[in-house]
Amino acid sequence: MNSFDKFVSMIKRRNFVVLDTETTGLRYPAEIIELAIIDPDRKVLLNTRVRPVREVPPDATRIHGIKTADLAACPTWDKVREDMIGIITGKDVVIYNASYDFGMFHNSDRVCELHPPVFYDDLAEFHCAMLWYAEVYGMWDDYRQSYRWQKLTDACMQLAIPVENAHGALGDCLMTIKVIDSVIGDLDL
Repeated sequence: MNSFDKFVSMIKRRNFVVLDTETTGLRYPAEIIELAIIDPDRKVLLNTRVRPVREVPPDATRIHGIKTADLAACPTWDKVREDMIGIITGKDVVIYNASYDFGMFHNSDRVCELHPPVFYDDLAEFHCAMLWYAEVYGMWDDYRQSYRWQKLTDACMQLAIPVENAHGALGDCLMTIKVIDSVIGDLDL
């Protein structure tokens, strides 16, 4: 079974959630400051901001609009992580750019000095919608010898899906499931 068919088979089992984060940057010591999770029916299971350990850099704020002051009354990562783990355990977790968000779980754990470490891939099966869509779109990159990744907003535009609330965790979850639904067809998502 090829990767497209494996992804479709996983979606059809309907034991998945879609997850997205917004962060303070691209690499350590960046941390998660917003997290959303939705189910196959687009029901919101978690949608929260997270109070960071460090200030939100202006470059990050320019992307998602979230400032440190906006997060003062929000729960900390240890509480949000506990809620997230309760939702994703035993599920297929679909993320647009899964390696990035998955890495941010670990970054946030390190920045917040949470011990013992959580082995997230032992709790759930993670699937990258961006890599799957890159194959669907089919633009080959000779230099990388793989399909060229498409940004989520580009994927939406290519499929005539309205771009709404981009760079907000919940908005990105909803756009991700719409991309999947548009490509796969009517699966009662």
